[in-house]
Amino acid sequence: MLRTLYWLLALTLMAQLSGCLLNRVYAFKEQFCDYQSNFTFVVDDGVSMHMHHPVLRDTDVIWLLGASPTFRTEGTETLEMVYVVEKDIGENAAEYAIPLHLEFQQKNGQMLLRAGIIDKNLSAMITPGLIRETVAHACTAQARMVSRSVHFDLHDLDPDDI
Repeated sequence: MLRTLYWLLALTLMAQLSGCLLNRVYAFKEQFCDYQSNFTFVVDDGVSMHMHHPVLRDTDVIWLLGASPTFRTEGTETLEMVYVVEKDIGENAAEYAIPLHLEFQQKNGQMLLRAGIIDKNLSAMITPGLIRETVAHACTAQARMVSRSVHFDLHDLDPDDI
């Protein structure tokens, strides 16, 4: 009975999700299997990841993150969404805030994610080696659409890169 209820719930959820959403999420994940051909990573004042073949829509990102952006700036051909991650420490929390900028480009009537930029507050801890190793694991990560999560197996990550 419990198993039947689980499958009924899963089927109901899948009916609410666009099959295209699932296709786009898995297409994005598969791009990490050859990330040098699909992405450009730049580490300078921040960390930026540029997608060569954008597939995720703005609505996909909002659904996956489970929240609307903190800020949103729309143009006719572009869209920028900013999510601000703040520490829950009370005083001077803004000093430690980590803005995540997501840039979208209009294509065929849809806003597609073309870049993600993490502010310098976090980029000081991110090395090119850490990016390479983490991205290499993204290809084999297990995406769980029901819980909106991705699980990475990072047990063989080089501690020198952390």
